[in-house]
Amino acid sequence: MVANDEELNRLNKEVVHLYQKKEYPGAIKIAIEALRFGEQFLGPKPPDMSIPLNNLAVLYEQAGDHTRAQPLRQLNHQLLLKKTWETQTA
Repeated sequence: MVANDEELNRLNKEVVHLYQKKEYPGAIKIAIEALRFGEQFLGPKPPDMSIPLNNLAVLYEQAGDHTRAQPLRQLNHQLLLKKTWETQTA
């Protein structure tokens, strides 16, 4: 599991690096890869998926693709609420 977390972190860092360089198409490609990787090894809705979801939503917004960004934002919001709820009730 640690190796999977490290790979997901590496992919997310690469997304941020490309975003900072304004290389949005490449960043989107890696963000999709990170999201798929995370879903494969963490499941589709754990709170840890909020980072790759948010990254991809931001990239789509930067590219002007609000239609793709909005559902990702909504799902990310739900995951963060769940994480907050679990933290407060633990």
